[in-house]
Amino acid sequence: MNVFFSLKVVLQSALVIVAVFSSPEVMAQGTRSDYERARNLRKNTANKVFKQRITPHWFSSNTKFWYRNDLTDKVREFILVNAETGTRQLAFDHKRLAAALAKATKKEIQADRLPISKLNFLESGSVLRFTSQSKRWECDLNEYQIQAISQDEEPRDSLKQTRLQASGPSQEETYVTFINRTSTSIELYWINTSRRQQHYTAIPAGKQHRQHTYAGHVWLITNSD
Repeated sequence: MNVFFSLKVVLQSALVIVAVFSSPEVMAQGTRSDYERARNLRKNTANKVFKQRITPHWFSSNTKFWYRNDLTDKVREFILVNAETGTRQLAFDHKRLAAALAKATKKEIQADRLPISKLNFLESGSVLRFTSQSKRWECDLNEYQIQAISQDEEPRDSLKQTRLQASGPSQEETYVTFINRTSTSIELYWINTSRRQQHYTAIPAGKQHRQHTYAGHVWLITNSD
């Protein structure tokens, strides 16, 4: 059994600072109110700029991802993007999920302010798991039937085998922790930029290994089978 990990680069916004050089006479023309406005710029613009960055959460197929938009007045929306077709749509029916969660929790839930976090789509895309009201929930997105689940029922199929792919170039350093919950030892390989396997370490049953890596790098875990 082979399991592949692909770490996706989180999209980041870039702040570009433009410096304007002028004569001392021009720079000295600023008034007290000008300096006050400049000093308070960050405070005056806080929580007034939205959709300037996204954090994509990729499916293991590497063809689609979802992300959350945080808008004014604590309004939020969850978006699904198909990277192959370029389509963008709501990740699920917010109103139906709000109604199902309200029924399950006996609390009022607003569709544009869903109190959910730690979302996890099963690979089929038809089942959503999330945390709300300090509980873990599962929702069938076909019927919008919702039920509470335990942490032990968290899905593992997002780590299923996919086509072997090469690691991409990156300078974004990070770490990933591999936890072996199987009953046998497993082997950890890095798939380099030429799609070749480079052995790194063995992880005994019940043990874990913290590995330094880079965003976009691919790792292979295999057992004796």
